[in-house]
Amino acid sequence: MKKSTYTTQIDGQTFTRTTARTYTHIVLVTGTLDASIERALASVVYDRKNNRAYHQGIANATAGELAQYGGTQAQVDHSIAWIAKTDAEAMDAAMTKTIEAWYEQNRSQGLPTTQSRRWFEVGYAGRADLAAKMANKPGHRAVALEPRA
Repeated sequence: MKKSTYTTQIDGQTFTRTTARTYTHIVLVTGTLDASIERALASVVYDRKNNRAYHQGIANATAGELAQYGGTQAQVDHSIAWIAKTDAEAMDAAMTKTIEAWYEQNRSQGLPTTQSRRWFEVGYAGRADLAAKMANKPGHRAVALEPRA
């Protein structure tokens, strides 16, 4: 399938994505490292609250149940590890991953690692109304993408 490259610039930052999917908009959020960590931790709290039963179900599945639903031993192992990790360990891991991603994104864009990034990718949408729905949060903005040859 033919891939397209989409790009947009905002406040001196360039965002590019190459994909076989069709997108019309990118949703961006303004922020600092502290705001990014806060969003990551909120995501962990949500995940730990809402996915515990799912992971317990997979971890406790019989071999027959796994076969019936196409489950794998790797999924069982992942769920067991997810359950074994405490909420505090999950938050520490999310914070570390966010900080590492922050510095790597700054390095890849040629920004000093101590400089606050102004915009972060949140997601992509193929229609303006979907982008507007995704951007309906404080600090978020939907921006039109330009196809690039």
